[in-house]
Amino acid sequence: MVPGNRPSELFIEIGHTLFTVQRLESALCHYIALVLHESPEQATQLLEGSLKLSLGRLLRTMKQKGVVPSGFEDRLDSFLQERNWLVHRLYVENCYDLSDDGAFARLMARVDGVRKEARFMSKSFASMCRDWSLANGMSKSDFDRAVGRILQDRIGDL
Repeated sequence: MVPGNRPSELFIEIGHTLFTVQRLESALCHYIALVLHESPEQATQLLEGSLKLSLGRLLRTMKQKGVVPSGFEDRLDSFLQERNWLVHRLYVENCYDLSDDGAFARLMARVDGVRKEARFMSKSFASMCRDWSLANGMSKSDFDRAVGRILQDRIGDL
């Protein structure tokens, strides 16, 4: 028997985490389009194409093109493993954790850890987009007006 509202608590945390993971995926797509584009049209095409890719494919693209920021490759690879656990294996590996106090606490902490890492990396990649834009001739006011609004709308501050 599963005590209390544990399924609801878990499902809420999973939903919040998946939403945050999708924000990270959006940040990575914007980063890819920004650092690889050669024209505004190509940036739009890169963004539209990237938005259709899975996280694993986004990371492979970044590695193949050599645009993984220093210090992020291992972190992104580890995150991908945790995201894949959440999306593909949580039920199989953790379905009985709902009925055990300690196991449930560890499960919730793991899901929360995925959400926190996604949030940190979303913010990091949004900052990298800003820094890249400013370093490549965009004024801060132009960035804030154009790109900054898109990043805030798509990535936000969860």
